[in-house]
Amino acid sequence: MDPQAASAAVKTANDALGSLGIGQVWTRTAPRGEQQVQATLMFQSKEAARLEFDPIDGSLLTRGQHLPPPPDGPGAGPREQRRPATHPDEPVPPASADANETGDAPVPAAPIAPVPAAPVNLDPIKGKLPEFLKGLSAGQGAEVMPREGFWKVPLIYRNRVVGELRLSGDGAKVIQDFGASRDAAVFAR
Repeated sequence: MDPQAASAAVKTANDALGSLGIGQVWTRTAPRGEQQVQATLMFQSKEAARLEFDPIDGSLLTRGQHLPPPPDGPGAGPREQRRPATHPDEPVPPASADANETGDAPVPAAPIAPVPAAPVNLDPIKGKLPEFLKGLSAGQGAEVMPREGFWKVPLIYRNRVVGELRLSGDGAKVIQDFGASRDAAVFAR
């Protein structure tokens, strides 16, 4: 791939912003149990980018930002009351040492089934999408993906990277995001 094509990819991404449209919006449950809300941006009737939203307040999330998984058990409160995700190297606080009647070892608690996630109302997010789309700009640089043969130009909203556009190896055209297309086909209502 020609390194000089990066500037062509950025120019093409800037030119394509005016032609982006709103695609499908959907929810899904991630492997750790957290709810995810995603939407696609369309370019020439193809999914070209994916955006992620906070399922609680509908705000646009920064690319790669993930919410902590929901707490298990009854009485699980809103996200603000959850304990933040810990770093794997961080020490785990000791479990309470509730002893049984005889004063022996702690009695293990019965397993609690996870509470199913409440359905997310997608209408407010769909209503905000035109505002988000108008506020998007293309980043001033491109990342090369030599093995895949394309460029990635970040999509910026209020100084945060919220998505990416993929462009051909020569930087001349926007290409489809096949992962977003697959997820839209599987999860969109």
